[in-house]
Amino acid sequence: MRSLLLMIPWFLLPVVGRGQQLPIDNAPVIRESKFIRGDFTQVIIPKDYKGPIKIVEPRGDFAKIDVVTTNELLVKLLADDPEVRAEALEQFKRDADLFAPTAYFLVASNMFELGDKEGAMFWLLLGKLRALSDAMKSDDETTFQAILVLGHLYGMRIEEEFVNYRKAETILKKVLAWDESHVRKYDPRWIALHGMEAFKKFRISFKPKENWSNIDTQARNDLKEGLDFFFRAAEKADADGDGVLSKAEQLAMERIPLEVSPEVRRKSMCSDSLFNDICNMPGGVLTMDEVNFPGAKRRKVIDVEVVVPIGGTRNGVERWTVERDSGGTCFYTVILVPGDSGGTFFVTSSECEALRPK
Repeated sequence: MRSLLLMIPWFLLPVVGRGQQLPIDNAPVIRESKFIRGDFTQVIIPKDYKGPIKIVEPRGDFAKIDVVTTNELLVKLLADDPEVRAEALEQFKRDADLFAPTAYFLVASNMFELGDKEGAMFWLLLGKLRALSDAMKSDDETTFQAILVLGHLYGMRIEEEFVNYRKAETILKKVLAWDESHVRKYDPRWIALHGMEAFKKFRISFKPKENWSNIDTQARNDLKEGLDFFFRAAEKADADGDGVLSKAEQLAMERIPLEVSPEVRRKSMCSDSLFNDICNMPGGVLTMDEVNFPGAKRRKVIDVEVVVPIGGTRNGVERWTVERDSGGTCFYTVILVPGDSGGTFFVTSSECEALRPK
């Protein structure tokens, strides 16, 4: 199982439905918090929101996950007082390994506000990397939604800086080296509190601890391979060779569209606009297939299966089957996360053995 989620190469835009796109200052409210017992609730609920929040107390092993240190830092990073936020940044820098990746997203956001764009890019990318590797350790695939929500709320403006792909490539090297050389001191099971199993189970479905190091290595490799693919495509589209993609150059990046027959399209529960976004937007099925099979010249969705119908605050799940001219099929799990303001997020992960360019 290979799981590559919104890790970019095409992450220059936010992953939300076209026509349903939500501005940064009007982020979606998740009333039934996936961040149990208030853990990280303040991260996804806008500070000016006054409505009710339904908190579900964790049970069994979920109640034993220690996120106190990270939570205390998050409160400071979200404080109105700039001196408190500055103090929190210094506290974080003294030993960043103490904190779960959630803190990295907020640190990146704070640095961006202070004008440190390179620092913001570094910590955002590192936060995504560590959150990804932790989600890969979980057997509850819905935990990936945590990265989606955090990236949407705190990473969108920072991700725009990655049009400077040469700078991004330098930062990626630093991120990979830093992650490999720094021992994680937080509990990677924090990610389990963000999954749907936390609502109905007592035991955490997690890979054995002896596998964690290998998973961390796999996450670094996946991030590097995905971004290297983006860097090479960006370099090819960079007509003036200045290392920065203009809007026109972004549009010039070559992409082969997915083929979908009307019969297969009707199997999906998504609206036309959302279906189109899942096909073509950053982090969608086309993106994932481009990362897994960069040499393919033809890609076709041959089946869509509704696994869990969407409804209310409940996430929906679809399974898309894609075949290509290079042979074989790949299954993509699409998790649909409804927002109270009408938008729908989606998270895509893949089940296939990717073919990498030599």
